[in-house]
Amino acid sequence: MPRKVQKAAPAADVPPTLQTIAVKAIHALDDIQPRSFLSTQVIEEYATLYSEAEGEEPLPPLDVFEIKGKFYVSDGFHRLEAAKRASRQTLACHVHTGSRQDAMRHGAFANLRRGLVYSQQDRQRILERLLQDPQVSQRSNRDLAQALGLSHVTVGRARQRLATVASLEDEWRALPVTQTTEDAQRQEHIATFLQVDPTVVARYETFRREPLDTAKIISWVARTMTDSNKPADEAKTWVSSRLQQEVQDREHERKLRQLSRPKPQPKKSPEALALEQAEQARREREDYLCDHLTGFVGLLAGREATSWRSAYTLADMVQALSPKRRQEISELLSQAEAVIQALKDALVQHGTP
Repeated sequence: MPRKVQKAAPAADVPPTLQTIAVKAIHALDDIQPRSFLSTQVIEEYATLYSEAEGEEPLPPLDVFEIKGKFYVSDGFHRLEAAKRASRQTLACHVHTGSRQDAMRHGAFANLRRGLVYSQQDRQRILERLLQDPQVSQRSNRDLAQALGLSHVTVGRARQRLATVASLEDEWRALPVTQTTEDAQRQEHIATFLQVDPTVVARYETFRREPLDTAKIISWVARTMTDSNKPADEAKTWVSSRLQQEVQDREHERKLRQLSRPKPQPKKSPEALALEQAEQARREREDYLCDHLTGFVGLLAGREATSWRSAYTLADMVQALSPKRRQEISELLSQAEAVIQALKDALVQHGTP
């Protein structure tokens, strides 16, 4: 459950000091980081600069804040990560004094003046943080919009959304609790808040394999209210319908997977397996004999055998043989006559006309 930002006293206007600090002693926190994510390409470029530098600093010093004896980077997250990859032991840093809120505020505005250009997602992230800052939030929508490169309408909508979030958080905290475990209480709260069956929440978390973030649920409803200009009940209904739709889609996918799985074959007795193996051997032997007999008959009829690459007549074949081979073939034909007659007798004996 998100907590309300505590108001902090303005930091004293003390100029920073330039110090050399061990890289491993500098901490990077997401709640200070202004960007949504770091650029791998930029980190690799900076790491190359750090690796190839000889006795000099190839990049500007970092801005860090010393808070309760620890150093937190405020401006220079890409440079810090690059220094780690380049196995740098120390970095030059401008050391400021203040709180985490001061560090967040400093980093947000520092990158507006220099460094990599903020993405639209970064600007939205920074805007919401600055609107919760006790100092910056007092500035007008147009002032903040100009500083962040956004529309004053966007700033106003974000300010309204944060106020809506605060109101929804108060509503959330007033929800009754009847369950005993933490997971059950969370699911009960979400179901009550969104006016949806608790089993939908439980199934949604089962499919997602992670608990629903209550802060994201509240933010989702607040964003729907402000961006779509919906009242609270309609926004909650819309969010709950999205949850139910995803549950239905996941259940449908699971049923399709179950149907596509091969059905398990019943276990067969040793006797049944032996009979199957005997029948399989009989069929293979029958196919083998039939192939040979068919080939033999086809040869006598002068037809093309399946293994030949082109058609030959018997005359062509005899012409291609040497006199010795012709003599051997003549002797084999004498024997073949007896074989043919025996084959005919066998067919007649087994009912073949």
